Amino acid sequence: MLDKKVYINSIAGISPPMATKGFPDAGEPDYKEYIPDPGARRRMSRIIRMGVASALMCLKNSGVKSLDGIITGTGWGCLSDTEKFLNSIFENSERMLNPTSFIQSTSNTIGAQVALLTGEKNYNNTFVHGGSSFEAAMIDALLKLQEDSCDNILVGGLDEMTPTKNQLLGRMGVWRYSSPGEGSHFFVFSSVKEKTSVAEIISVETFSREDLLANNSLECNEVDLVLSGVKNIGTLLSDGKVPVVNFKEFCGEYPTSTAFALWLACDNFKQNRKINQIYIVNKHLRDQLSVILVKRAGL
Repeated sequence: MLDKKVYINSIAGISPPMATKGFPDAGEPDYKEYIPDPGARRRMSRIIRMGVASALMCLKNSGVKSLDGIITGTGWGCLSDTEKFLNSIFENSERMLNPTSFIQSTSNTIGAQVALLTGEKNYNNTFVHGGSSFEAAMIDALLKLQEDSCDNILVGGLDEMTPTKNQLLGRMGVWRYSSPGEGSHFFVFSSVKEKTSVAEIISVETFSREDLLANNSLECNEVDLVLSGVKNIGTLLSDGKVPVVNFKEFCGEYPTSTAFALWLACDNFKQNRKINQIYIVNKHLRDQLSVILVKRAGL
């Protein structure tokens, strides 16, 4: 249990798969609005533009003047820039390499770009823990907010799908059971409840094996909805009466899809006053299983 309550005071996200399923507002925005410098936009790869834009959207919605930290999670990092750099190594026989693709291929590029654009010089960290990258970022933010010196932290999860990655995962048989996904979602976590507070984070847990969760079982007596990214989740629930929604039908499969699920949970709190508590259960491929419990702010 957390000693201090932690609220989600602002949310913003870009989920391209949603735009193809009847939710055009979830698609990529006009980046000129958030990154007015044409030179900066041109140098940014697609995932960097998505990450920076969604982060700035989240900050704009929150009205926060300053941050105590920026924490991001990504499973794949900046794939397109990594591919460019590796291709240039091969094509140029490891000589006369352009450093730009290498500089922008690092996983902490988005967090660094947001800090540069906002002028924030406080704590800045990026987690690359596969399918639990966003969960690790959340736990780090929760621990930071237990300190008296921290009030607001920007937390995000993001990954992109490239044609190469799509083809490789397809050859591995991943798309037999799921569809390709990508997205960038940011949240302002705060120890202070505001009028804009959407949700309160109760717990974040990760499990190395599903039977650990099964042995504990989810206590669903007071939960109104389960957002699941795990097949056969019903066997892990203590009460089969709770509605279960497969959120990956909307966003697709990618390491930080939990960030989309958290965004969807907050959106449910906004849209449906009857939903007060939500479990988020997720697992990326054969990675760790995670469980997040959130409730409507103010309950």
